[in-house]
Amino acid sequence: FFFLMIRRPPRSTQSRSSAASDVYKRQEMILVCNSLRNDLLHPNEFLRGKTLRLVSKMMYKGILEPLAPTIIENVSHKHNYVRRNAVACLYLIYLQFQNEVTPDIDEVMERVLITESDLSTKRNAFLVLFHANQEKAMNYLNEHVINENSDEVGDIFQLAVLEYLRKTCKVDPTQKPKLMKAIFFFSNSKSNSVLFDCANTLQQISTAPTAVKLAVNIYIQLLCGNTDNNVKLIVLEKLLLLKRGNAKLLEDQLLEISKVLSNQSVDIRAKTLELLKSLLNQKNVTKVFPVLKRELIKALHSHESYDQQYRDLLLGLFVYAVTNFEQIADDILETVVDNLLCYSKHDDSSTANTIAIIKHFNELHLQYSPKLVEQIKNRFLEIQNVQIYKLSLHLIGDVTTQADVQETLTILKQAIGSLPLKIVKKSIPENQQALETSQTQAKHRVRTVILPDGTYGTEIIEEDDKRAQVDHDCKFREFLIKNSFLSSSLCTCLLKLLYKIKNNPKQFNTSSAEVLLILCSLAKLYNEDIDRIDQDFMEKILFAIKMLTRPREFLASKISWLETGSLHENSQETVSYTHL
Repeated sequence: FFFLMIRRPPRSTQSRSSAASDVYKRQEMILVCNSLRNDLLHPNEFLRGKTLRLVSKMMYKGILEPLAPTIIENVSHKHNYVRRNAVACLYLIYLQFQNEVTPDIDEVMERVLITESDLSTKRNAFLVLFHANQEKAMNYLNEHVINENSDEVGDIFQLAVLEYLRKTCKVDPTQKPKLMKAIFFFSNSKSNSVLFDCANTLQQISTAPTAVKLAVNIYIQLLCGNTDNNVKLIVLEKLLLLKRGNAKLLEDQLLEISKVLSNQSVDIRAKTLELLKSLLNQKNVTKVFPVLKRELIKALHSHESYDQQYRDLLLGLFVYAVTNFEQIADDILETVVDNLLCYSKHDDSSTANTIAIIKHFNELHLQYSPKLVEQIKNRFLEIQNVQIYKLSLHLIGDVTTQADVQETLTILKQAIGSLPLKIVKKSIPENQQALETSQTQAKHRVRTVILPDGTYGTEIIEEDDKRAQVDHDCKFREFLIKNSFLSSSLCTCLLKLLYKIKNNPKQFNTSSAEVLLILCSLAKLYNEDIDRIDQDFMEKILFAIKMLTRPREFLASKISWLETGSLHENSQETVSYTHL
């Protein structure tokens, strides 16, 4: 590199006339320009390039005018480093002085574009030509670029062209029809950056359906074909913005968008589900729901933490679907019964969403309520969650018909297991072996029998106590012993079932005796650990026992909450029976 110094005139010179002073300055300027010209023609290409960069920062017309032919001469240098800096220098000179210093710059740049092989130099030359003569720039695009493969001109050149086409359309909208052909051409590029910029350009400068549809297709292509999660998030944001005025175009691409759900990123899945939710309607929901169902099943059987978050997002979308789309009610019912009702890994969030789905389904699709309750009863012994058990008891009590009461009571008795109910306490390790030995020992029981001659006698029977102590596979019994909230729901359900058969005395008497035995067993169980049990629920059980011990008054009364609703919905009826 070199340093340029302009010597200060001596004091004697300062006092001369202005004409003499101008002559002196002109001589100094000639020396400066001559030094720069020599360096611009230096055989070393590195020195030439550095000099061109220096000249591009010296925006003095008096210096640049004599150097312009030499700078243009460097445009055809054999080394691309020199050519690139020469074109960049001419670009800056043109922006500052327009055609005053380089009047034929458009012709120079046109020759460079035809002969140049370096992409960076070619891009800079096009920018200069586009500023100097837009008509020649467009002619070059139409003749030498659009008719060729777009990838042959390089992505940096394509990006530069798209940027200036976008700026031109914004400044002068009348140019839009003429420039759209070039923009459409770059949509065939294999470069993701070019495709993204092309889609952004189409979105910004045009609202025509053809342009918007092409932009959507490009975004979908980038969304499905790119492996970078950051790119996917940006594209999803663009699609969410594009949806506001062009939802119809995006609805046709729902299945393609749903493919992104296979990505393991929770953020991408959340954005995708948000987009799908906003695009669902009565026509396309049947096409998308199988995909969502398949994704939910995969998430339910996965042990990864990100899949658990994904499961909650999907369940939230199912809540929205069951609320707004009746045509997929059968599919939702099948999904709930087969995959959610007996799911053993529910947490608070998934439990709340599952309960919300079942509640909305029962409230909004009343014609499916009997089918829903029938499926719940079929899978009642397999349920693994206490909150779902409470909801199931509520639905069973409300929806079960008189003809199905006996069958329902049989299922409930099977879930409760053998009576009486007992709180199982853990034994200390030292006594565990002795306890197991004592449990295997046979017990003797004496019973009265009728002998062949008609007289009475006694018989000693050995019975294995394992039958009474058999482990109960159903979780309902375990929940019932530990959770008084569940016993309250069971109490209400049993009373509702009995109230439905009040007009059948024989069936009512038999069933009420069985129910009374269950309630008494619950009361005795909770009385053993009364400090741990909520007193309100204990009062409900005692209240139900009092009602069943006076069946005539129970059958003669008209109690609305037994027909529908909870035990305390009608406080007047409740109070009227508290004295029993």
